[in-house]
Amino acid sequence: MKQKEALHVMRKFGTELARINPELVDWVHWQKLRRQGQVCEVDEIVPSPVTHGYRNKCEFTIGINPENNLPTVGFRVASYKEGSIHVGPVDHLCHLPYQMKKIVLEFEKFVRDSELAPYSPVSHEGVWRQLNVRTTRNKDILIVPVIHPQEMSREELDALKKKIVEYFTEGPGQVLGITSIFFKSYGQKEPGDEDESEHLWGEEHIYETILDKRFRVSPEAFLQVNTTGAELLYDKIGELAELDGTSAILDICCGTGTIGISLAERCLKVYGIELVEKAADDARFNAEENGLENIVVFTGKAEENMPVLVQNCTKVNVVGIVDPPRAGLNGNVVFGLRKCDNMKHLVYVSCDPTVASKNFINLGRPQSKQYKGEFFIPLRAIPVDLFPHTPHYELVILFERWEERKWRRIMEGNPLPRDQEYFQRIPQRPKAGRDFSQSVAETPGYGEWKTVTADTRRQANPRFQPYQQPRPPFNQPKYEMGYDEDYDEEPFAPGYGHRDGPNQGFAQGFSQNYNHGFEEDFDEPINRPGAARQSFGRADFDRPGYERRGYDRPLLERPLLDRPLLDRPLLDRPLLNTPSYDRSPYGRPSYDRSGYNRFFDQDRKQGFRKDDYYQY
Repeated sequence: MKQKEALHVMRKFGTELARINPELVDWVHWQKLRRQGQVCEVDEIVPSPVTHGYRNKCEFTIGINPENNLPTVGFRVASYKEGSIHVGPVDHLCHLPYQMKKIVLEFEKFVRDSELAPYSPVSHEGVWRQLNVRTTRNKDILIVPVIHPQEMSREELDALKKKIVEYFTEGPGQVLGITSIFFKSYGQKEPGDEDESEHLWGEEHIYETILDKRFRVSPEAFLQVNTTGAELLYDKIGELAELDGTSAILDICCGTGTIGISLAERCLKVYGIELVEKAADDARFNAEENGLENIVVFTGKAEENMPVLVQNCTKVNVVGIVDPPRAGLNGNVVFGLRKCDNMKHLVYVSCDPTVASKNFINLGRPQSKQYKGEFFIPLRAIPVDLFPHTPHYELVILFERWEERKWRRIMEGNPLPRDQEYFQRIPQRPKAGRDFSQSVAETPGYGEWKTVTADTRRQANPRFQPYQQPRPPFNQPKYEMGYDEDYDEEPFAPGYGHRDGPNQGFAQGFSQNYNHGFEEDFDEPINRPGAARQSFGRADFDRPGYERRGYDRPLLERPLLDRPLLDRPLLDRPLLNTPSYDRSPYGRPSYDRSGYNRFFDQDRKQGFRKDDYYQY
């Protein structure tokens, strides 16, 4: 499912890229013909090494369980926006580690034994709001109880903090092995990481090891929730960046520096940029903790620091790496990336590709007053399953600055020596003038026929309507843009067409190619007006009703399957799916009766007579 979602996101991205940037129409089409409809190389999803108990951080809500009407520490059974305020238990969830479940159950006992009620977002009454838990592979455990203070006095708050510490250090919770206890209190505003946590007991930080590097983790610090999966993710980032001893990494929105520090030994220099000063301090500490002297972290806005840093890196290969929050990059950061002409490659890590697709599109927009600098194109995408048992995943995309001369040579089959390796990975197209099914079978990575039912398409697209127009047989070469996967209920070749074609799914390319014959891409000898007469008469195109004599003129509309042809092929027949196309009116004086639509009336005024048609 996640692989299909990633393919759908990239396919949609390619279609939108060709729409907003006229310079990339040929390139996008060239890529799609060779990559099963994809705009770039999309790898198989990288599975998580651990699928059960992989989460190292969770924020549990404290509320009322509707089954027993008791205070419960767990997750909401539905979103608050949908009107749900109830909380369910978590002991059955497989993605939570066993130790974290034990902490939740023990804190639940503590809440029930207290005289304080859970906070209600409806009445704004109650105290207990959340329990945040972080664990590491080093056996460190950090908890942060979160409350609404209501009208509690300072003495009452201090007494509550003391009870929490005593319960988990000297009381029943001592067996859990908690190493750090923090405390937070909010008013009626929504909780946020900008609020400071108060340290109550134990270590002020916990430590995690990733790719043999040691990282300090504070209560609000960002860290991938799947530690073993994060190691695979960082390896893939390094693979796409193609780092060597002369490369410089520009780690934009670096946070605590996990990506830059993990890859620092593979490159010459790492420049980190972070807006939050506390996170930047953590990044500097982590770099020093690991003995890395080639890392420099700047505090400030990325769009202001990037141009200066990149301009100073004139003799090295600058690779940008961004791992933004779920909402994606701020628009000003995208503008800044476009302005950095020395940055030829950019690795974008997205935990929500659907939302981040706006950033992808803006990176590929043509130059303008707003979007300065040459645009970026996608070269390769790697989905990584960091969140097993959920629909979420990480998508890592390698973007490259557009070079028209380079891609013209690649598209002509004459790449530069430095592009030979990439060119050899591109799947070859079916050879022109051959049977399409045979060519597909002999072309690695070009896809296979499959059947998609109309019901399946209706579920995916409520606006779906099956074709109401005649289609060419599926076992003949497809037209240049052919049919679209999202509309066609018959067998199709994956990767052809687009979703926005007219006539309920007929792609625009179909109409154009039909009127002018087959184009060079699929039938080289017949790439000019008039070729329809030559192409439809061959043996591999024959179907009932498709006879050679019906194509004496190149632009004549094709007859329907299994219907006799007209005696006078220069005359247009009524459109399909109109009442006039019923068999009964043909050959009888009643051809002009009610029910004949405006198209037929126009033809009749131009000289149609009943004896122009076959008698049935």
